[in-house]
Amino acid sequence: MPTTVAAVSIPEDEVRRARRIEVGVYLFTAVALIVLGVFLTSKILNWIVGPAFVVAMVTIVTPRVLRILGVRDPDAGTAERATPGPERAG
Repeated sequence: MPTTVAAVSIPEDEVRRARRIEVGVYLFTAVALIVLGVFLTSKILNWIVGPAFVVAMVTIVTPRVLRILGVRDPDAGTAERATPGPERAG
């Protein structure tokens, strides 16, 4: 059954492929953070920059990898947008 996201129907197999790619990005980010933590042992890196690194990697790299591999992002356009109300005659 296709998933409808932002008025676009995406087949389930493509959604599953996109999710597998996202998991791969998370795993790559975790390994990269561990490797950086081994070489850079600063407390600032480990407790402040570390979480920011994970968020930045996942939010920046995931859409780019999906675009490179030609897979539509199932989460693109899912944020609710404020719709303007009817104009009032004044």
